[in-house]
Amino acid sequence: MNKVLKGLVAVVSTAAMAIAGFAGVSTAMAAETTHTVTITPAKSGHTYEAYQIFTGNLGTDGSLGNVVWGSGVDSAKLAASTDTLLKDKSAADVSTALATHADNSTQAKAYATAFSGVLSTTHTDSGAFSSAGNGSYTISGLEDGYYLIQDKAGTLSGQNDAYTSFILKIIGDDVTVAPKSTQPTVDKKVQDETADAEQGATDGWGDTADHDINESFKFKLDASIPAEANLADYKTYKVKFNDTMSKGVTFESIESVTVNGNDGTAAKSWPLTRTDYDATTPTPAGDGTQSWSLTIDDVIAKCAGIKIAQGFTVEVIYNAHLNENATVNDASGSTDNKNSVNLEYSNNPNAEGLGKTEDKTVYVFTFAITNKKVIDNEDGEPLAGAGFKLYKDEGCTQEYQLVKDATLNAYRPVKGGETAEEMKSSTNGTFPIKGLDAGTYYLKETTTPKGYTTAAVKTITIKATHTISGGLPNVVLSSDSTLDNKIVDKKGNTLPSTGGMGTTILYAAGAAIVLVAAFGIVFAVRRRNAR
Repeated sequence: MNKVLKGLVAVVSTAAMAIAGFAGVSTAMAAETTHTVTITPAKSGHTYEAYQIFTGNLGTDGSLGNVVWGSGVDSAKLAASTDTLLKDKSAADVSTALATHADNSTQAKAYATAFSGVLSTTHTDSGAFSSAGNGSYTISGLEDGYYLIQDKAGTLSGQNDAYTSFILKIIGDDVTVAPKSTQPTVDKKVQDETADAEQGATDGWGDTADHDINESFKFKLDASIPAEANLADYKTYKVKFNDTMSKGVTFESIESVTVNGNDGTAAKSWPLTRTDYDATTPTPAGDGTQSWSLTIDDVIAKCAGIKIAQGFTVEVIYNAHLNENATVNDASGSTDNKNSVNLEYSNNPNAEGLGKTEDKTVYVFTFAITNKKVIDNEDGEPLAGAGFKLYKDEGCTQEYQLVKDATLNAYRPVKGGETAEEMKSSTNGTFPIKGLDAGTYYLKETTTPKGYTTAAVKTITIKATHTISGGLPNVVLSSDSTLDNKIVDKKGNTLPSTGGMGTTILYAAGAAIVLVAAFGIVFAVRRRNAR
């Protein structure tokens, strides 16, 4: 029986690098017996394989007659297949049924999946990537027939790219395939107070921030999966955030996990509970960095009704703080207080597989001030034992709670379970403070050494402009920032006594009378003894 596969072009979609349409395909047959497929635009790192599914007589109108199984089908696998689309069916039967379905239909995709299960080891691979123009690959030497084209298994695992879905195409001439390509991205932000956030920050969210040591603040992770019709090929879709904190950052808790997408009729959000995702405990490495991950095994299953082909985002907000290991700035410059994230994501609609983005990093600054108690003037001798407290308000009613840290050899903001203490100037007069946010503070002398005059309240200013420049963090401290402070105590005066010289003369006269009387007594005693 002569079955005809006429005009069959079934293109099966992809998740993040899909081929969903073809440009420049001529219906006229060329004279040569082999043909070339050009895939463009394209990215480097791919190896495409072409498997001949059917072969036969190809007519000038694109019809394939006398259909038989091609070299890309393994007869043993075909005989053992339990797929109802192939089981106990001839190539002619399968091609006839397949020809009744529309391009890019669910049914055509099902046939592509069925064919992928019976592929032989005979295939033709793409040549080297060409960077010319928009980038391209070519698969040459293809005879007339109906082909399945796919990415070579294992070539994109762990890469920031995605496998193409199965492509079905009649080839009877040189053709050019114009693929659609998309891939997830990940972003990370750190929240600052809006008053001193970096320029361009939205509600304080930016790439840099400044905070106190032990002050809780937020990080935000955002995975963005762009809208792409071919995402519908994925039966499951996994996302995994991998977060790494420098030794100066401490993880506290996850505040929220939210998926934002569309249910086919309108935009919708799916807040996830703790049972919808898996979060690991931060694990310290030898260099002090800590890593943890948050995984949603299947966004489709966890978000009932979501249409991932319309695109979606995943937002994670968590709390953290700078700890005593944080790098502290006492001048303009960089910092090592960083936090990075990358995203692993489903990248193979045909099988298991995960792609991986590059890292996105944000930075957090904190600052130090030097204080010295001196006598009489700023160049005076140091004064030990003076007590001070730091306040947030000019009226000195809101104490900024600090504690002495022996490791830092400085005072720093307290953490949970610690009790604030009065700062004391040391034998060299100093009492440095480390781990302060940018802002205005008021330093008040609360204990004055005896014999000295209490100093006036001193205003301390830290003005910082932070950003990422050339890929590196940088902070500029303004010229009116007061990071090096001298607090002067004046020595008290010695006051004169009251009563004047008259009193002194009386004391002297009294002493003389006593002496004369003593001599008189001694003389009288001697005379009596002489008789």
